[in-house]
Amino acid sequence: MRNLLISFPRSGRAWTLTIAAALSELLPGGMTHQHRANGAAVHSRSRYKSCKRGLSNFNVVLTTRDPRDVVVSYWHLLHFRQKRSPAVDMELGEWVRQDEGLAYAVRFLNDWGLAIAKNQVPRITLLNYEGMKVDPRPYIVDMARRFEVDRDLLTPALLDEVVKRSTAEAVRRRFAHSNGEPDSRMHSVRRAEAGVWREYFSPADAEWVDDYVEENLLYFRGQYA
Repeated sequence: MRNLLISFPRSGRAWTLTIAAALSELLPGGMTHQHRANGAAVHSRSRYKSCKRGLSNFNVVLTTRDPRDVVVSYWHLLHFRQKRSPAVDMELGEWVRQDEGLAYAVRFLNDWGLAIAKNQVPRITLLNYEGMKVDPRPYIVDMARRFEVDRDLLTPALLDEVVKRSTAEAVRRRFAHSNGEPDSRMHSVRRAEAGVWREYFSPADAEWVDDYVEENLLYFRGQYA
């Protein structure tokens, strides 16, 4: 059984990859014996894909994050680092209204929520970015258990070490190769904070963003709407 980490861009991919790497390094035999014996890697898929039926035979860990925070970080990626059109030519308040802005992030969550409701991905565990910021330990256990790690191996000492190896600063060091600019707005790990999206919008734009999520987010509403 292959293990798959999935997230929308800027939803904690670098963080969860670092956690997975720490588990692989610290656990006897790697993440799981099957994982190690098959020579498989812990994969990360962030591209949007509507149909999830092809994932029915995977162990899936999906990381979700407030789409309002996501679009702020995603715009920084597209505008400052990738310099990708149309984001590079737009300020955040204008870009967020484009199809690849907030609508894209909400559509990702809705499609995954629907797939889960239809049991298209039966072996799935959800990691909540905001919850992980409060205490990552239970989520690390959830990831490891989904990836078939024996619970007895997940000792408090091991979890503490995983947390130590996956702090925001540790993730920045791990992904320093992609941060080759002094401008922190280009970095893989920019602020690593939750609930700060309003700082980047005018009051009118923030109201539009809030209203869009309230009207269009069909799944994960208890967390984000």
